[in-house]
Amino acid sequence: MDEESGKIITVTATEYIRGAIAAEMPFTFHTQALAAQGIAAYTNAVRSQINERSSPTPSLKGADISASPSSLKGWTDEKTIKEWYGIYADAAWEKICSAADVASEYILIYNEEPIVAAYCSMSCGVTESSENVWGGALDYLSPVESIGDELAPDFLSEEAFAPDEVQNIL
Repeated sequence: MDEESGKIITVTATEYIRGAIAAEMPFTFHTQALAAQGIAAYTNAVRSQINERSSPTPSLKGADISASPSSLKGWTDEKTIKEWYGIYADAAWEKICSAADVASEYILIYNEEPIVAAYCSMSCGVTESSENVWGGALDYLSPVESIGDELAPDFLSEEAFAPDEVQNIL
């Protein structure tokens, strides 16, 4: 379901994976990283589809998932991506499609069910336990070190404010 219009959009699995990769990661990332993102997104979509078929969420109006295609949130379409990337559009779409072709072969399973394939861009050096995020323990979502986060451009940032600015902000 398009969150902005409320319109239900029907896409194939391949179209979904392509759009999810395109919305979640810059095409300049390594193709295998894009494919991993596609696998996680596809796994989450399959899990959501199963859940929605057994216990529909009224706000989804019969859809399996929601996204904001024009804002590149969760999923988008080829037209939007080609507008977004301008002169790089064809190269971007080709790379996204290549990664999606790999991703479409896989979903992540635990105890015969699609997992909660949680992902984020950065976790400040260590991932969080599922019970601290969602209130329930999942064996496969336990904390691990993520030291590569320190290499991210926004890992550490600093802002300085005058006392009156702080007063206004608060």
